[in-house]
Amino acid sequence: MQLVSETARMRKAQTEPEISITIQPGEEMINFIDMVIENIGLGSAHKICFEVISDFEFEEGKLVSNIGYLKPD
Repeated sequence: MQLVSETARMRKAQTEPEISITIQPGEEMINFIDMVIENIGLGSAHKICFEVISDFEFEEGKLVSNIGYLKPD
């Protein structure tokens, strides 16, 4: 029974997506930043939604909440 349970957990882990989000300096324009969203898991990711739940400084004096498309309503 333990082997069946372990196999089921392993199968689930192999079909789950794992999302990585990073912010890096823009490649085209120096004043822009790029948000890179990648699926680094083995499963496919569909209908990805996210929200910024805590603000942080990505450069000195620049907060994520001040980025135009991330400003709260």
